[in-house]
Amino acid sequence: MYQDLNQNQASSVNLKDQWNSVLKKLNTEYGNEIFNSWIKNISIRNLDEDVLYFTVPTRFIRDWITSHYLDKIIFFLNQENSQIKRVKINIDNSLTANMLNIEKDPSDQRKINNNSYNSNYIDDWPLDDRFKFDKFVVGPSNELAFASAKRFCSIDVNDFNPLYIYGGVGLGKTHLLHAIGWKLKEDNIANNVLYLSAERFMFQFIKSLRQKDTMSFKQKFRSVDVLILDDIQFMIGKSSTQEEFFHTFNSLLDMNKKVIISGDRSPSELGSFNERMKSRLSGGLVVDIMPADFNLRFSIIKNKYEELVKRNKNSLSLDEEVLSFFSKNSDLQCKRT
Repeated sequence: MYQDLNQNQASSVNLKDQWNSVLKKLNTEYGNEIFNSWIKNISIRNLDEDVLYFTVPTRFIRDWITSHYLDKIIFFLNQENSQIKRVKINIDNSLTANMLNIEKDPSDQRKINNNSYNSNYIDDWPLDDRFKFDKFVVGPSNELAFASAKRFCSIDVNDFNPLYIYGGVGLGKTHLLHAIGWKLKEDNIANNVLYLSAERFMFQFIKSLRQKDTMSFKQKFRSVDVLILDDIQFMIGKSSTQEEFFHTFNSLLDMNKKVIISGDRSPSELGSFNERMKSRLSGGLVVDIMPADFNLRFSIIKNKYEELVKRNKNSLSLDEEVLSFFSKNSDLQCKRT
């Protein structure tokens, strides 16, 4: 459960014994649930003069331990070793995988190892291979959003992270979100890409509360390289979900992770969202998609028609006048499903 100390330390054995004694006291003090969720993630490293160094898998765990348990840890350490005056907790990202794989079903691990597609994604909605950049029909109403989405996929995106795309139903927001995920995966820029809807985020958060397993929920969302959240407007009126997302959002940005969000309105119009959240959502790049004009509607309909012709082995035939009629007389925006 606990990693060995640096063997170069002359007092490593004694220090390890002292730490194990502290662990027993912490387990008694806080109980198994808190101990297993938080304290067991601490790995002791070495004692340098009067400073004891620890490592933990993530920034979030470090901050939580510092805020809630560090005083008691130092108190118990002083009982065991009066030389220790200070504690420093560093982050070791290599520990994250081990922590996340605790008690994982071996059959699930085999599936991950045998499927390179799934190995880069957390177990939520998979990316749809119909929604890639080369299948997005560009026009004046969406060209800025399209260009911004492609630019966001470059390695250096600190100049506008997060990316927030908004517009009405069926304008192509979800297509661009999936396309970003695919591009980051294909270019090996990101290892863990998590795409899900705001409703799904809320469902998983409520589920974690009911099961008293919020630690797993927090760790899941804070360990990704890319978070893609669709339809954030569904969080309006859900204050506890908003608060949890706000902390997740901040944690990812602090670690320079990529965040992409879509909504049906701009951040400033997100109703019950508090001002600090609206400000953070607006802190990167905010782009909108306008309703499609006739030319774009015609291009989209023609593109879909050509796909159908190819799929049906040229058994369909429509004149361009028919396609033009549909483009002029429908309320189509540019839905791509």
